[in-house]
Amino acid sequence: MPAAKGTRTWLVFAACAIAVIAALGWTTAALLRLEHAERGARNEVERQQRMRVALWRMEALIAPRLAEEAARPYFHYAAFYAPQRAYTRMLWPVEPGEVLVPSPLLTFSDPFFKLHFQVDSAGVVTSPQVPEGNLRDLAEAAYTTSESVVAAAERLAEFRKTADGSFASVAPALAVDNVGRREEVAEKLRNKAELLSNSSNDQQAQLALEWSSRAGNVLMSQQRAIEQQAASPSQTKTTDSSVSVSPFTPLWSGPAGKRQLFLVRHVKVPPSQLTQGVWTDWPAIRDALVSSVADILPGAEVTPAEQPETCDPGTLLAGIPAVLSAGRFGAAPPPLVTSLRAILGLSWAVVLTAIICVGAVLQAAVELGRRRGEFVSAVTHELRTPLTTFRMYSEMLAEGMVSGQKERQEYLATLRDESDHLARLVENVLTYARIEQGRAMPSRRERITVGELIERAVQRPADRARRAGVQFDIVIGNGCGAAADALTGAAEVVTDTGAVEQILSNLIDNAIKYACPAEPSVMLAVMRRSEAGRDEICIGVSDKGPGIAPDDGERIFRAFTRGSETRKSVVQGVGLGLAISRRLARNLGGDLRLRPKADGDGTGTGNAAGATFVLMLPVASDADA
Repeated sequence: MPAAKGTRTWLVFAACAIAVIAALGWTTAALLRLEHAERGARNEVERQQRMRVALWRMEALIAPRLAEEAARPYFHYAAFYAPQRAYTRMLWPVEPGEVLVPSPLLTFSDPFFKLHFQVDSAGVVTSPQVPEGNLRDLAEAAYTTSESVVAAAERLAEFRKTADGSFASVAPALAVDNVGRREEVAEKLRNKAELLSNSSNDQQAQLALEWSSRAGNVLMSQQRAIEQQAASPSQTKTTDSSVSVSPFTPLWSGPAGKRQLFLVRHVKVPPSQLTQGVWTDWPAIRDALVSSVADILPGAEVTPAEQPETCDPGTLLAGIPAVLSAGRFGAAPPPLVTSLRAILGLSWAVVLTAIICVGAVLQAAVELGRRRGEFVSAVTHELRTPLTTFRMYSEMLAEGMVSGQKERQEYLATLRDESDHLARLVENVLTYARIEQGRAMPSRRERITVGELIERAVQRPADRARRAGVQFDIVIGNGCGAAADALTGAAEVVTDTGAVEQILSNLIDNAIKYACPAEPSVMLAVMRRSEAGRDEICIGVSDKGPGIAPDDGERIFRAFTRGSETRKSVVQGVGLGLAISRRLARNLGGDLRLRPKADGDGTGTGNAAGATFVLMLPVASDADA
């Protein structure tokens, strides 16, 4: 039954511990998921903020060039053009066509732009950087170099291969509808923002509205540049109201992986319609855009966007159809230690420590219950034997069954021994109860010589040993001569004689119980030892019994505990004598220890068999009362 009860106790404890650990584990996992989500949300907010700044920086880099190109008059796309109004020094008007003015594009240079081109209604492609005929000679002689013209001519030849294909057919249409197309894309993104706002996705709605605002600013800046150019009195042919110039429209062309970016616009000069544009250096533009945001988005990338209306507005440029990628931002590993993880680690440490402590307390309680059960059983057995002897012997004496005087004396001596045994058992139990309850042990200390102390303390234990047929020897001074004996015996201690008697009584009774049957003997050796500044009297009690196993050296001093060798014997015991004796010895300022067999009894007797317990008491000093 006790074993089954202990098993049930441990099963309940294990179930509770597993439940607590499972609950804490679930809580930990949930909190870590929340922390991960929160960290992801913070990273996303930070990424979007950096993306906003990066997009505005890129727009600021591109928008001025787009506005500058949008403000360029259409007639600048001819290497030399004729102003309608020109005057001599005498303020005589010059006839139209008599004066030619070099176009600013003739000597134009920008790392972002490869070539300016113009496609007329017949599909003829020309460039202001590549004058032809006599105009080329004039340009090379006065305005540019032959090398620049040759390089521009090579780029024009390359471009004509593109213009002769699909580009020549789609560019005019795109140029005509560029304003409507831009407004259509902006309208789609505004509708998308409204839908996102209705679906509580405020972040995406805000991004869409921001793109619409940036696109509107780019388009407005181009339109304002065109209007300012048209209203400028320094320009000539734009004064004709029939001439119309549209803003530039970005256009991607070329095979995948080698896409080229073109800016095209539609120009209406009755009766002609022209397509003008710029062939950009996309790799140079891309590298410049990436470099402008390298400090906030390291590793960012810019890629073409074929259908801007389908892209994430938080990554889309407004000036050109391109998408910004954040690159390596947010890829840094999370910190190993955070406040939440520290709290969770501390919680786990506290919970596991509590479980271990509860387990240890439970183990101690179960062990204490087991040992108390064994104690009750041992006490019951210890009481049963003398009580049975009392009853049987008293009945025999009362009924006159013992007739001889000698036999009567033997019976009476047995009853006296059993009464002494019961008295010692009861005294040990009462002493242990006082110790467990924390009550102070009664003490009557006196200054006494070691010889007198031994004489008082061992008188009754020695008588019991002799009656049990066990040889009892006392050695004072380690047997080193009369002088040593006298020196040790004359030493004084301040102690409680009754407590010392109880200690030695327990030790001698144990030695009597476990004495070797073939040679039953007990030795009490007394010596004085000074070591590490401590002067003490060592009283060793030795037997030649089975001894104490090395693993039991400290365990046997616990209450209700007996050594493994003694449990194998038929000798019964309660398991309190050594625990009480050590507690009494330490209350007296000394100690009680078990000497290993290899060291003999610790008093120099050379007894290497059985067990030796040594009681150590401090020698009295002049300051002791």
